[in-house]
Amino acid sequence: MATPDTGQQAFKGLRIARLEGPAQGFERFTYPRYQPLLLGEKNAEFMLERLAVGAWLGSQPVGLVFLSRPWAPTAEVAESDSAETTADAAPDAPPRTQRQLLSVMVHPLARRTGLASRLLTAAQTLAAAGGTQKLTALHSSRLPALTAFEALLKKNGWNNPQEIEFRLAGRAGWALRARDDWGAFLQRLDSRGFSAADWQTLSDSDRAEVRHLVEQVMPEADRKFNPFHPQRQIEPVPELSVLLRKRGAIVGWIVGSRGQLPDSFHYSYGYVLPEVQRMGWLVAGVRDVCERQACLFGEQTLSVLETAHGNAAMRRFMERQLKPYSEWTDARYLSEKPLPAPP
Repeated sequence: MATPDTGQQAFKGLRIARLEGPAQGFERFTYPRYQPLLLGEKNAEFMLERLAVGAWLGSQPVGLVFLSRPWAPTAEVAESDSAETTADAAPDAPPRTQRQLLSVMVHPLARRTGLASRLLTAAQTLAAAGGTQKLTALHSSRLPALTAFEALLKKNGWNNPQEIEFRLAGRAGWALRARDDWGAFLQRLDSRGFSAADWQTLSDSDRAEVRHLVEQVMPEADRKFNPFHPQRQIEPVPELSVLLRKRGAIVGWIVGSRGQLPDSFHYSYGYVLPEVQRMGWLVAGVRDVCERQACLFGEQTLSVLETAHGNAAMRRFMERQLKPYSEWTDARYLSEKPLPAPP
């Protein structure tokens, strides 16, 4: 352990320092999904690059700020689990100069003492000294301590949270019920040539067709939905990723990936060409891929559907048509803080 805190101590015996190795005793001060990373059990390389700053009162851990490993500013950050899966940068890639704030927690008896701010300040200082140029934080509107967390960021110079995503989650079995509820709608799409095929059937000619659509047909603003995007960091689940077709021609796709929670799957890469965007192709594709999830992994596994802030049409569909089948909805917010260059 190194980098002791030299600021005025809130109470006698408090010490703040960076954690250089496995952080036994601090597991309770981060989310369960990050505990293996904090301890170096899941990803040894991540442990070497992550930045964790702890606080002790005597020998007792009382708080922790946990930052991700760094990534290049051009890399796409899909959600907080990307912090553990970021691929190694190519030799000619930009320096990895951003980190994500994964968690900040203090012991209940140490709250309202300024300890969280002191931990965050220490972590920011260490990150800047190591070449990090910007910190980011993602949080949900369902966060139990939402007001306190946003106040902490504001107090420490972070920008106001910006909504970036709307999410809806339900058990995969919803798709089986919706197949009956939406019978007339699905029959109409079938008559118009709708079909979906999982990624395992993807041929070389299919790949060439998708690349042609991305490069020659898709509006430039939509090319971020390229399923072969070189900076996409999610690992597709082939059985839960589908090509959407209209009378055999590829008109879209949905890419499924595993979530951070056990038995959860996320669908954030979904796209259809403008010619079918108002015809229900994506709607039917979502139901189809979730039915596949229910059959392959179980009806009680969690399906999380995500759409970018500003996609009003998809959000209306999710709220009106899918909400009756859901367990929760939320908005996700992004906050950022530029860091000064080291002297």
